[in-house]
Amino acid sequence: MKRIDSRKSGFTLLEVLISTSVIMVGVFGIAGAIALSEQLVKNSLRCDMVANCGRAALETMVTQNWLGDLDGLNEGNVKYYNWGDGSSTANRQKEDFNCSDHIRQNNAGVDLEANPPQYDLSLKGDYTWVGTIRKCENGYCEVSAAVTCKRPTSGNEVISASVTLGKNGYSDILTAKVSGISDENAEELKAGQYVYLRSANEAHWYRINSVYPDTDGVLSLELRGPHWTGGGNGEVQTPGGVLAAYTQVVPVQLRGAGDNN
Repeated sequence: MKRIDSRKSGFTLLEVLISTSVIMVGVFGIAGAIALSEQLVKNSLRCDMVANCGRAALETMVTQNWLGDLDGLNEGNVKYYNWGDGSSTANRQKEDFNCSDHIRQNNAGVDLEANPPQYDLSLKGDYTWVGTIRKCENGYCEVSAAVTCKRPTSGNEVISASVTLGKNGYSDILTAKVSGISDENAEELKAGQYVYLRSANEAHWYRINSVYPDTDGVLSLELRGPHWTGGGNGEVQTPGGVLAAYTQVVPVQLRGAGDNN
């Protein structure tokens, strides 16, 4: 009779468990990478939408002759658009402040076999913008647009407070000590958001790097943005929820063909 060799090679239960664990780690790693890639794609699409909305807003203000609103104003004066109560939107269409974030099909009554699909570009998206036009010296003005997402276009949600400014060792970083602001509004000032900093002769958009209270209870903002030459006092304003801000300097005489006034 032939003897059976019990020492033939095979898989033990421990080896099977180890192999299964290794495979599961790889599966979970791939699943996590897929989820991360999907999030990165969404963030990229949002950044593209915000940038397109900002560029379109600047083009609207320049080509539609909004610069004419500065006629008769002094240097340093600012016109605000879509900032809530007190904004200069009486002669502007609300659709001017909307940006499309999707393209929808409109194929009602269309023979798709004979004709290509029809699409409508909707202006009823989640993205809107607020604008400012500031009159500068030498016949120029600074046009800016700050893009927001899912922000209400009515009511007075603007945060405004006085600040004392100081350099932070870098030409593009300021420390703003905010006073005269309520606790509710202070909660809206968060790192990553944008504020409009204005003095008597200068105004720019700045991104909040960090927010922290001083020992005396005064709220301090570390701001990053353009070089500031407007002195040590000013006013910080924001409509809240600003994702990005875009600015260009153009001659006041640059007038578009259209005029909504």
